[in-house]
Amino acid sequence: MNQIIKTFLGVFLILLMCSCCIGMFAQFLHVMEAQNLHAKIVKELEESDYYPDVLRECCMRAQTAGCRLEVTLYQPGKTPIVIQDAAMVPAQIQCETAKVELKYALHIFGLQEAQTHILSAYTY
Repeated sequence: MNQIIKTFLGVFLILLMCSCCIGMFAQFLHVMEAQNLHAKIVKELEESDYYPDVLRECCMRAQTAGCRLEVTLYQPGKTPIVIQDAAMVPAQIQCETAKVELKYALHIFGLQEAQTHILSAYTY
C-alpha cells in the first residue's frame, strides 16, 4: 500500500513539472514572437522613412498579433505626435526620430491576471 502512494505521488509531481515547463516554454515563444514583430516594425519604419501607409500597416499588424503599438514621432520644432492606432496616422509625416513601443500581455501560469510588458526602441 505504501508503494502505491509513493508511485502516485511521483507520477503526479512529474506531470505537474511537465505542465509547468510547457507553460514556460509557451510564454517564451510568445515573448520571442513579440520581439521579432517589434524588430520588423522598427526596421520597416526606418527603411520607409516613416511613410504613413507603412505606419498604418504596422499598427494593424500589431493589433492582429494581439499587441498594442505606440509610436511617438518627434518632428523638428513641433510637439511630438503620439500614434496609438492606425486611424491616428497623419497624412504627411516629417520627423527625424521616433520612439516605437510594443506592449503585449504575458500570462503567468497559475495567476489570474496578465502582466503587460513593453518593448521600446528609438529609430533615426
